[in-house]
Amino acid sequence: MKVTTCLVEGLFAEKISNNNSLSSLHQTMRFSILILLSVIFFAACRKDKEVSTIDLGTDYFPREVGSWIIYDVDSIIHDDNDDQQGFIDTVSYLLKEIIESEFTDTTGVLNQRIERYVKMSDTTDWVILDVWSSLVNKSRAEQVEENIKFIKLVFPPQNGDSWNGNAYNTLGEQDYEYTSVDVTETINDVALDSVLTIEQLNDVNIIEREYAEEKYARGVGRVSRTYIFIDIQDQSGVEYYEVINSFGN
Repeated sequence: MKVTTCLVEGLFAEKISNNNSLSSLHQTMRFSILILLSVIFFAACRKDKEVSTIDLGTDYFPREVGSWIIYDVDSIIHDDNDDQQGFIDTVSYLLKEIIESEFTDTTGVLNQRIERYVKMSDTTDWVILDVWSSLVNKSRAEQVEENIKFIKLVFPPQNGDSWNGNAYNTLGEQDYEYTSVDVTETINDVALDSVLTIEQLNDVNIIEREYAEEKYARGVGRVSRTYIFIDIQDQSGVEYYEVINSFGN
């Protein structure tokens, strides 16, 4: 009888011991799962926070209604006329661009209307030149100039990145490239703490030279534009220089 009782007690004790082991195992597993879930949760939160703080650089192309920029412009014409070999004609004036209003295009996308004015001297009035339009999204900035659409910037801007600026027009492929980003510059006595440069064209051969470049500043927009086309053989062509004079809103 004692043997039977001891055997039963032994089996009961072993069962209890096994149950305690299983309970301990279950608790350990639950604890491990909770730690794993906590790690995943905090990692996801950290990832969301990192994604939300990515600087896309869209402030290089601000689109606030009422904002304006005035440029000093020099337009130089190299004339190849036989009677005036080497003749150069320079025209200087002020150009003002103002974001006059917003409108929704036929695809439902918000655009900005840009009115452009010229002023030949400080004593003359502003005269409207033409109207452009622009739009910005998270991947690019587009601008319609003389009814031709260009991709002016891609986001985020990174030195060395390139894209086809003529992707939305019929002018033929033209590679734009960031040659510098977030550089401090002073342009025409205007101090700018973050400027990027886009080389739009740089072709040189024994016959001609063609070069185009634009610069943009954070919180301002385009701060300079350069276009040069020279026929090397007869030194005819054009040069166009546009630099910021002042800005505001």
